[in-house]
Amino acid sequence: MKATSDLTHGIHGLLCWGVTWDSQLNLSMSFGEPTLRIREPYVSKSRSPRLREHASYRQVRIRGKWWLWIFCARWKLTISHSMAVTGSSPQWKRNMAMARLDGQRLTGVAIDPLTGATEFAFDLGASLQVRRLVADDSDIWTLYKPNGYVLGIRGDGTCTHAKGTTPGDKLKATKIKSPTRRQSQRPQPSRLVLPNLFSNETSD
Repeated sequence: MKATSDLTHGIHGLLCWGVTWDSQLNLSMSFGEPTLRIREPYVSKSRSPRLREHASYRQVRIRGKWWLWIFCARWKLTISHSMAVTGSSPQWKRNMAMARLDGQRLTGVAIDPLTGATEFAFDLGASLQVRRLVADDSDIWTLYKPNGYVLGIRGDGTCTHAKGTTPGDKLKATKIKSPTRRQSQRPQPSRLVLPNLFSNETSD
C-alpha cells in the first residue's frame, strides 16, 4: 500500500465547496471539479437501523472529484477568532460558517496516530478539527478519491484504503504510523502536512 502522501496526491490546494451538514449524515464537502455520482440501493449489515435504512435507497448527488465525509465524529469549524461552530450550534450561525468555508483552499492536514483526531487547515485561515465519538473502528472521516478508492481514518488509530466497492468485512485496517517531528506540527499554509499512515510504501 502506498504512503499517504501518494494516497492524497492531488487534493492539495484544491478549492473546498458544497459544504453540507445534516443531522443524520453529519458534515461533508467537495474538492475539485463537480461530477454526478449515483449510489444504487444495497443491503447493509450494519447494526444501526439508521444506516440500514439509508442503504436501501438510491442516491444521486453532485460531488467533487474528491469528497470528504465526516461521519462518526465531533467537529469544530473555526473561521476566525470571533466565529467557531459545531454540529450543535444554531443553524444560522452554522450555515454562515460553512458558507465562509466554501471557496477556501485546503493547505494542511494533521492526524493524531493514536486517536485519528484530525485538523484540516485552509488558506484563508479556517480550521476544521475532527475527533472520534468513541474509541472503536468506526470511520471518523472518509475521503472518496477520483480513482474510485476510499481512504478511511478510524477512531481506534487505524485506517483503510481500498476501492469503494470493497465490502466492509473485506477491508484491511492498518495502524496509523506515528508522524515525524516535522509532520506533527500544526499545518502551515501552502503545504499539505500528512503523517505517513502506512509503514510499507508498496503499490496497491
